[in-house]
Amino acid sequence: LEQRVVDNLISRQVDGLIVASSGHSDDIYARIHDRLPVVQLDRHIGESRLPMVISDACKATAELVQDMAEDCGEEISYFGGLLDLSPSRHRLAGYELGLHRAGLEATSDRVRHRDYQPSSGYQLMAELVEELGGLPEALFTASFTLLEGVLRYLNQHGLMDAPLRLCTFDDHDLLDCIPMRIDSLAQDCPALAEGAFTLMQELVRGPSPERTALVLPPRIRWRSRRP
Repeated sequence: LEQRVVDNLISRQVDGLIVASSGHSDDIYARIHDRLPVVQLDRHIGESRLPMVISDACKATAELVQDMAEDCGEEISYFGGLLDLSPSRHRLAGYELGLHRAGLEATSDRVRHRDYQPSSGYQLMAELVEELGGLPEALFTASFTLLEGVLRYLNQHGLMDAPLRLCTFDDHDLLDCIPMRIDSLAQDCPALAEGAFTLMQELVRGPSPERTALVLPPRIRWRSRRP
């Protein structure tokens, strides 16, 4: 399917492609990059050397998880999405790095993966609570959609006021409107879009720009620290 989409765009004589691929290989794009510029957006396909604009998910996640660990100890669970996607791997690496910096190590029983659907967040939370016999002390979700499912579970079971340290990758202003103080990592979406467009313009004009990889830091929105 991805190949057909790319072929269709090439037939329409587009000037370049900005892609957020879920593929394991950049073969499709590497073959055409010399004649049709390709920029990876919020993805790093395998070990691809194609130009890219991504968030520094690992560094930001590590900072937030380290704070969680210093507050809650090692009992921090992690809900993630598909590990085939580079953002999933980078966020998990950040979780592991944050624990390591706090003098702790990640354990397999605390890390769970599915996809990024809200229903997966709900199911993962239900399974974790059943196994633990209660709520975890702390939880990091790798996306806002997974957080949605977790919050739905907590709301349905009357646990929105429970003493749970809850943090997430991705952000939404609605988090300012609920009683739980959820720290979040806000990607700079306008900067990601602008960076991808600017890099594509430079590639179209040629020759290849000196800087072909732009890594932007997400911003931590600290709600747990509010007075």
